[in-house]
Amino acid sequence: MSDSTATGFSAMSRRLRDLNTDDLLRAAGLTRFAARFPAVRRLFDGPSQVLAERLTAFDQRLGTGRIADAAGELLSSLGTQIRISGAPVASTGPRLFLANHPGLGDILALLVALGRPDLRIVARERTFLRALPNLLPLLFLVPDRGAWGVLRQVERHLEDGGCVLTFPAGQIEPDPAWADPSASWNHWSDSTALWARRVPQLTVQPLMVGGVRARAFVDPWAARWRRQAEDREWTAAVLQLIFQVFWACPSGARIDVVAGEPLTAGDWRAGEGASWLIPILSSLAVTLRRR
Repeated sequence: MSDSTATGFSAMSRRLRDLNTDDLLRAAGLTRFAARFPAVRRLFDGPSQVLAERLTAFDQRLGTGRIADAAGELLSSLGTQIRISGAPVASTGPRLFLANHPGLGDILALLVALGRPDLRIVARERTFLRALPNLLPLLFLVPDRGAWGVLRQVERHLEDGGCVLTFPAGQIEPDPAWADPSASWNHWSDSTALWARRVPQLTVQPLMVGGVRARAFVDPWAARWRRQAEDREWTAAVLQLIFQVFWACPSGARIDVVAGEPLTAGDWRAGEGASWLIPILSSLAVTLRRR
């Protein structure tokens, strides 16, 4: 590694460390406290730095190899395996992959499962994602307001025959390995219907991910003090990530990805919103249930 490359690696790692610390403070409910007493941030720099170094290596791997390899290596470093089942993944023409979002590791598992060089990912705007220069070109970042421009970018990518992965919930959902996630499906974005109308040759394929959250981190006592359900889910997910980063714990963790049968844009247009998709999602989720 050259001096300039090493310097860039170090600067990127420090930037990611600071952003990781922001996330840890948010998970601990200490954001405002740390703003008043900045020294508190140093208490979180240890786990933040370790994760930052792994993310930096992941991003550099993206710049030199296949996206699936980079994602698989990062998951392996966290002590996590992947099992893929279900229908074959659609491989030709414009493709839209819909997935649930049970935690912080699902996107890595899906990158391994899909592994397409033309894959782009729809994600919520986050400063953290902009700090990963090789990942950034693979993303369609959705701002809190004014998302229409991003929807058009996705549409153009699909019209060109590309494939897109999107998480219609827009937030962390219950993990189907341990809980019934069906209530969250009623709140999935209806953007898929828009793309189905505007890209007639579109193939839509649902995928369900389970086991992202280890059993010990499903509603852990350490997160129950958070009042909002979304905050509790975030805190629990971050707690698990800390254990994975430091101790590759829980050992033998496995994320399951199951793919549903591909659907056509005509199938989607014939349905009533996204409600007709719920029985399909239910049939996928039941295969991921762990006792």
